Amino acid sequence: MNDDDRAVPTASEGIEFQVQREAREVASKAVRAAGVPLGQWTRWLVIATGVWAVCELPVELWVSQTPLDAGASVIAKLVWISLVTGVMLHSRIARVAYVFLCGLSVMAVAFDLPAEYRLFRLGFYCSAVECLLKGAAFVSFVSSYMFPDDLDRGDRYSAQ
Repeated sequence: MNDDDRAVPTASEGIEFQVQREAREVASKAVRAAGVPLGQWTRWLVIATGVWAVCELPVELWVSQTPLDAGASVIAKLVWISLVTGVMLHSRIARVAYVFLCGLSVMAVAFDLPAEYRLFRLGFYCSAVECLLKGAAFVSFVSSYMFPDDLDRGDRYSAQ
């Protein structure tokens, strides 16, 4: 057998190449359907927002004026922890709700920070940490969707 005979692919090699290409396309579509996988910093930020929600609960209960306010705070924290758990379990609906609520929360709380600084310093510091964590989580999620074509090349999954 000479070198020219080796250069010509056989029919079975052509079919095998076609199957591999289609498998890569299906895998790429599955990754896009499931969303961009969470990076290390994004996972850390999601967990940190959940932990901070639990840490600031005693302050919220302390300043609650009625039992109804306290109950609403507890329910809000339970919902937030559920969203954090859903995001960590790769639920697409939880991820969308989490990112939306992070952005909404930062916008709602950030505008009140100057007044809170003058009136209630402990509340200001709690709110500032919450804004920082949720704002960073929001930016982390949004920036991961900036270059979706990188998923097709597998750049994010290559071992370095």
